[in-house]
Amino acid sequence: MKEPILPILIMNSTDSDYELIQSNSNLKQGNEKENKNVLVMTENQINVEELKQTFQQMIDELKIENSKQNLALKEIIEQKDEKIVCLENKVKQMEESSDKKVGKLTEELEQINLNNKQLYFVQVANKWKEIKEKSSEAPWFTQDCCEAKCINTENPVGNCVKGNGYANLIDGENIEYIDAKRDDNCYGYYLGIDNSTTIYAENSFNKPKESQSGSLYLQNILWNNNDILGCGLVYPPSTTDNFSYIFFTHNGKQIGSPILLNENCDGYKPFIQLQSCSVETNFGKDLKANPFVYDLSKHVFHKYSDYEKDLNELIEMFPLITKEGIEQILLAKGGIKEIVSENLNAIFPKNT
Repeated sequence: MKEPILPILIMNSTDSDYELIQSNSNLKQGNEKENKNVLVMTENQINVEELKQTFQQMIDELKIENSKQNLALKEIIEQKDEKIVCLENKVKQMEESSDKKVGKLTEELEQINLNNKQLYFVQVANKWKEIKEKSSEAPWFTQDCCEAKCINTENPVGNCVKGNGYANLIDGENIEYIDAKRDDNCYGYYLGIDNSTTIYAENSFNKPKESQSGSLYLQNILWNNNDILGCGLVYPPSTTDNFSYIFFTHNGKQIGSPILLNENCDGYKPFIQLQSCSVETNFGKDLKANPFVYDLSKHVFHKYSDYEKDLNELIEMFPLITKEGIEQILLAKGGIKEIVSENLNAIFPKNT
């Protein structure tokens, strides 16, 4: 009798073993995967922490480096600020020094200009115009030819009906004096007297409103003996406090002291008073054809800065004279205290 064959059991056994083996294999693979995952995750965790530390270290190093750089920049800026302040101080000192030098040079230049600057001539169309009638307010200053006033502004040319001598206004520049009538039958005895004639110009010489230079008005008077007398009016630059003044010339040279004028007077009308003489006048109408004898380019400004001081000293020296009287004398003498003092010493006692 044959032994029985059990294939199914074997197969079942084999299948079970296979399944068991397979299950164990799968389990082993799963465990390996888990271990690998754990290992990978741990390694990843380690790398992130290291990166964090590295980055933090880099950040800290950058902060330190930035702080150092900022500190260095701050020091540089502070040094530059100090240099800038130092330079600003030097510039300020240089500017102040320059301002002082410029101011001093400007004063010197103004003084040079004041002493040497050429005057500019102010052309004023002018002519002799008015024969002044006798005035009760100033009888010593004005006279008529006679009671009839036969020679006057309206009738400037003619002979006095009383035979008196009087000036004739020939034209705007020429004045001819007609002597008193003589009696030829009586050894040339004068039938009349030679009266003085006061004649005013048509226009005044007015002070310029604004002027950087001195202004000069001038006319020359030609006398019968051919001498030339000139009269000039000077207005100083409006930027100064100097006095206006009048000066006189004789044959092209300045004579006497200038006469200082009241600073409140802004206009002056020329006049001439004649007796027994005739004149030819040059108002500067045509300077090319008929120039002045006096050279305007060589005129030196008359500067007077101690007027009040000199006036007060003279008042103390001569207490018997009023302030107004001394002031008029001082102005007439060109503000020269020594001349005034010398003249007054001969008349008035000084205050001792």
